[in-house]
Amino acid sequence: HPEVKATLEILFKRRGVPLATLLGCPDAHQAFEAHLKEEFTSEHLSFYDDALAFQQLMAGLGSSEATCTAGKSSSERAPTGAHMEAAVAKLAEIYQLYLGIDASSPLNIPDVQRQRFLAAYSVHVADEGDNPELERLRRLAKLLEEVKREVLALLERDNYSRFKVELF
Repeated sequence: HPEVKATLEILFKRRGVPLATLLGCPDAHQAFEAHLKEEFTSEHLSFYDDALAFQQLMAGLGSSEATCTAGKSSSERAPTGAHMEAAVAKLAEIYQLYLGIDASSPLNIPDVQRQRFLAAYSVHVADEGDNPELERLRRLAKLLEEVKREVLALLERDNYSRFKVELF
């Protein structure tokens, strides 16, 4: 679409616009996604989006956790439980789609990174602090951030440069 192309031209005129900045613009995100589908590599962007969604859930978990003081009733603590369940579910989805042994859309990342994530994902320690599941999610969030950075670098190095050439 001409208006999307005009928006992208404005973004590209700023020298060295990082891919993460481009993805913050909905029209540009959609155009890049269409480009990736043509290249049969859309799983990387899907993973990136899912990893961002997981990070938002973790941020919500942190803020709900901070508001849950000892004097509150269990019904007032429900948002933490709901956030926790949502974060666990999103992480399981990411595992199944992108990082698991039989992932339906496996990522092109170094095997060392995948193995570190898989090892941490399979560990369930019951006596680890006040909230072992929260601690597990935090550990996995750090590893997922590393994977997300690797995927973003791969997209920027390969697909993003071709995307810019294709547009102009």
